[in-house]
Amino acid sequence: MSAPLPRPRRNVMLRVDRRPVGTFAAMLAGLLGLVLFGLWLEETARRAQVAQVREALHQSSLSLGQHAADMIEVAELTLAMARATLARQPDMSGMQALLDDQMGDMAGHARHIERIVFLDRLGNGTASLAPGSEQTRLGADLAYFRHHRENGSTDPYLGAPTASFVTGEPVIPVSIRVEDAQQNFAGVLAVEMPPEVFSQLFSRLASKPGGMGAVLRNDGTPIALASSTPLPADYRMPWSEIIAPLALSAPGTVTDTVWPNDERRRHMAAAHFDHPAITVIAAVDDEELLWTWLADACSRLIIGGLLIGMGLILTLRWWHRVTLHHESLRLLKQTKEEFRLLADASADMIEKLSLQGVREYVSPASQHILGLAPDELVGTSILDHLQPEERAQARQVLENLRRRAATERVVVRYLRPDGRESWLETSISRLHDSHGDGTGMVAITRDVTAHKQHADQLDALAHMDGLTGLANRRSFDLRLEMLASAAVATGKTFALLMIDVDRFKLYNDSYGHAAGDACLKRIASAISQSLRKTDFAARYGGEEFAVMIEGIDQTSARLVAEKIRKRVAGLRIPHDRNHPWGYATISIGVAEWETEMGKDTGSPGIIEAADQALYAAKEQRNRVMILSGNGKATDHGAARRA
Repeated sequence: MSAPLPRPRRNVMLRVDRRPVGTFAAMLAGLLGLVLFGLWLEETARRAQVAQVREALHQSSLSLGQHAADMIEVAELTLAMARATLARQPDMSGMQALLDDQMGDMAGHARHIERIVFLDRLGNGTASLAPGSEQTRLGADLAYFRHHRENGSTDPYLGAPTASFVTGEPVIPVSIRVEDAQQNFAGVLAVEMPPEVFSQLFSRLASKPGGMGAVLRNDGTPIALASSTPLPADYRMPWSEIIAPLALSAPGTVTDTVWPNDERRRHMAAAHFDHPAITVIAAVDDEELLWTWLADACSRLIIGGLLIGMGLILTLRWWHRVTLHHESLRLLKQTKEEFRLLADASADMIEKLSLQGVREYVSPASQHILGLAPDELVGTSILDHLQPEERAQARQVLENLRRRAATERVVVRYLRPDGRESWLETSISRLHDSHGDGTGMVAITRDVTAHKQHADQLDALAHMDGLTGLANRRSFDLRLEMLASAAVATGKTFALLMIDVDRFKLYNDSYGHAAGDACLKRIASAISQSLRKTDFAARYGGEEFAVMIEGIDQTSARLVAEKIRKRVAGLRIPHDRNHPWGYATISIGVAEWETEMGKDTGSPGIIEAADQALYAAKEQRNRVMILSGNGKATDHGAARRA
């Protein structure tokens, strides 16, 4: 149930409502004034937009005209170079190669040129990169060919759009007259350009509502046209009525005229060029321009009205939000006090952290968990006081939380100021505001040293033989697999010793299983005492043991095996039925890892080799046998009576 509204808010509402008519009239007058002011601003904006568009049209006509003129001049330069090359080759042989070479020379500078065409005086033609093109069609009917044949001028000529000599597709030709040594008409050189290279110049202008751009010859013949709206195929540009007078007027002149061919008013700018003889226009439809402005103006007026309405609503809500804010501050203070009381009473250490992991609050439990008082920790980083190898793990946890992870848990090793080592489990949660943005973190830490030690003990028991204290069969298999993989990858060898207690079944029959267990314990201890810390000993099963020694060859492994055999014999554990010695002895089979073992059989290969050597040793007992290269076990040390 929501709380009643505070009395000051009701007083404000009453004061507002005492004169409703006057308040409404004042608000209406203010709204009307804002609307009139907005209309004046919109009219000013319309005029500024029109002036901006007209200036943009003028600049566009100059810029686009210069681009078009540059492309035509490059085409003319290409023709002039081709004609000069042709003059040095009067017999006109190899015309195809000549045109291809010329096209290749201009490839980096005239990408808008599709091909170069040569038409001889009869109209037979050859085109660059089009072998056999002279048989495709006759060029005598081309308008630019007739122009040069009938006109003695050697100046370049920009032709009207026509069909390509090679493909029949629409192209824009630029051509030049070719004469023989007697200055008689010898043919025409022409370049073909696709209309798109000119239309693309106006693509940005044509993409705007009502936009239009065109390139015309100075006699009014259209070369290229681009428009934002589709135009009829027979659309006629008002050359003599509007475009020509504008092109010859003062630079920067922009007209606002109704075009007679479609009765539409357009803003238009034109750029006139004498060489090449072209006129470029840039135009925009006045109606489209007006509609664009009107749509923007309506949007702004609607938004303005909404903002005024929202302003009134927000004003009425302001006092209510102020009141709620003060109430929120009171509740926040109360919540913080409750949090502090809970944190102070908790056995776990509770910390308030910044997003960078700096402690802002620490509960009193830090004294018995970290050995440091809260005052010593506030302002320090949660990474402080950690061991170097643990710091990287904690840093990654902080990074995960900064990347919007909700909660992270980490267990780290901690060295207390008094030198004791403990294990701490910390759960860190990310705090965020109503927008989901992080505001900090809360960490809860407890001492899990006893739990960690218990888990380590359980883990050790899972890999240890309960009777002898050596590693169990499972640990042996894992260690052997690891050493075999390392040997295959690096070539580092190791040796395996398989050990069996001689006549142990008879020992159990004579002395009982309890004595048998005691015997195995003493033998396991003797094996451990004979090895280095880096060596590995395990109870393989029953009365069998296994030893793995890294980085050792057969000769050294035999010495270790003899050392173990003699130490066990030296225990003098009574065994009346182990003739001829009368005490417990062991037999040992030794095998060294060989590369071939890793290719097919893997780690079981060395077990089989050691078992084979052990089998040979047990035939005589109290011996060390090594499996030689020919697969036979060899006695490398006769047993001696001790």
